[in-house]
Amino acid sequence: MPKVIFDVPAPKDRRWKFWRKAIDAVNTSVSNGYAFDGRFLAPGRKAELPIGTFVLIYDEVGNRRYHAPEVALYDLSASGHLEPVRDDQGVVRAEGASWALELRDRVARLMGQEVETPLAAHMDADLALLLRDLLAWGLTAGMPATMAGRIKGALGETARQVAMLGGGAS
Repeated sequence: MPKVIFDVPAPKDRRWKFWRKAIDAVNTSVSNGYAFDGRFLAPGRKAELPIGTFVLIYDEVGNRRYHAPEVALYDLSASGHLEPVRDDQGVVRAEGASWALELRDRVARLMGQEVETPLAAHMDADLALLLRDLLAWGLTAGMPATMAGRIKGALGETARQVAMLGGGAS
C-alpha cells in the first residue's frame, strides 16, 4: 500500500494529556484506551503512514478544575489529510471518561474485526425467564459475585424481551 507523509495534528491544549496513535487492531476484550493497538505518533511533527490508516486523536481540553477527553478517529487520505471517519452512527468521536467503551466496538467494526456480541443477543426467552427466576428466588446467593453480576447484566440487557413475555425483570 502506498505511503504518504502528513502533519500529525498538534495538541489542542498542551496543559493536559494528549496523544495520537496509528491504529493496527482493536482488542475488544479491553475496556480502556489500551484496547487500541498501534504505534504512537509525535504530535506537531510529520509522519509517514500507508494511505487509509486510521489515526486516533486524544486531547484533554478544559480548564484547571475540569478537563475531559475529546477523542476522534481519522482516516489518512491520499492527499495527506486526516479526514473524520463516519459510520452508521455518524462521526466516530466521543467525549468524557467513557470514550474508549464508546468507540471500541465501532472502530473494530470499521477495521473489519469480529465484535463480540453481548450474551443477551444469543439468549432466548426461556433462558431469560430462568435467569430472572434464579435472581427472584435468591439462588444466586451462593454464586461468586462476578457470576451473579453477569446474570444481572444479562437480565438488564434482556429486560424488554422478558417484559414482552409477560414477566418483569428484577
